[in-house]
Amino acid sequence: MLFRSPAAWLRANEATARVLDARGEVQAIGSSGTIKVVAGTALPSGTLIRTGDASSVIIEFPDGSRSQLGAQGALRLNAVREVIASGAQQVELQLDQGRIESSVASTSRAGGGYSVRTPAAVTAVRGTEFTVSVDEASDVRTETLEGRVDVGNAR
Repeated sequence: MLFRSPAAWLRANEATARVLDARGEVQAIGSSGTIKVVAGTALPSGTLIRTGDASSVIIEFPDGSRSQLGAQGALRLNAVREVIASGAQQVELQLDQGRIESSVASTSRAGGGYSVRTPAAVTAVRGTEFTVSVDEASDVRTETLEGRVDVGNAR
């Protein structure tokens, strides 16, 4: 008999993402206030990242997955965790405005996952390259560059 439990039931430790590169006007706001954004900056769960005109930031997660937030973006790191039993990574991002391009490390570890939520959709993957964008009218566009993604209604 095989027992499967939802990933949300798995015990996990908080982890942090880190900034690989920041260009132009990049602002991060965490639970303790404004965070200076430079290469190497640790970004915990809950951090809100905003980019200005002609600006971008590349974020790396503990498993080597990377996401680049482009100009005029607003992205919140809702969750960055590591599952205790398997070492798998759980990442949940909230893109409210702008475009994010992600390259997600493939994993076969139990409980792992990577998702981008927008006001209208949720894009979830396990090892692929994709982009998600949200415009001022909250219209969402998802493009798959390599692999497969599942997109569903956010509600």
